[in-house]
Amino acid sequence: MAYYYTREVENMSIKLKIVSFGLLLSSLFLVSGKAHALIGEDLLEKRCTSIEARIQNRITRYDSLKDMHLKRYQNLREKVARIITSLEAKGLDVTKLKTDLEMLDAKIKKAQDDYAAFIAKLKETKDLSCGSSEGEFKAKLDEARALLKTFREDLEDIRNFYKTTIKADVLELRRKT
Repeated sequence: MAYYYTREVENMSIKLKIVSFGLLLSSLFLVSGKAHALIGEDLLEKRCTSIEARIQNRITRYDSLKDMHLKRYQNLREKVARIITSLEAKGLDVTKLKTDLEMLDAKIKKAQDDYAAFIAKLKETKDLSCGSSEGEFKAKLDEARALLKTFREDLEDIRNFYKTTIKADVLELRRKT
């Protein structure tokens, strides 16, 4: 009976060792998984910080470009106004040019409004929390890109309007003198 009892104790001891080894391994895997999760969170945080910095840089860059664009088109408007004044002083009928100037003003205003909408949409992406917005960030960024495309089309429309309409009207009036 003593043999049976010692054999049973040895079996229980082995089972206890196996169970404790299993618990040790499972706890190591749990800690390791938490470590991987922490590393992933750290990388996500760094990525989010980088993205937010890039968005802020773009907003700053576009704000500085806004001033350049506005100045360029305000100078174009002033140039057309000076041409109207000089041609009017020569006694020519400049009603068509004045209408063109009003249309140019409307196009410049539309471009300014579209640009302001673009900047506002870009700033909205900054307000979203990175990593937890579930596609909202990308959707807002895509909307901002579409608004930027609209603004660029507005600028192209202004250039084409000046080249094809205003210049043609000015040349026509100068031929009359």
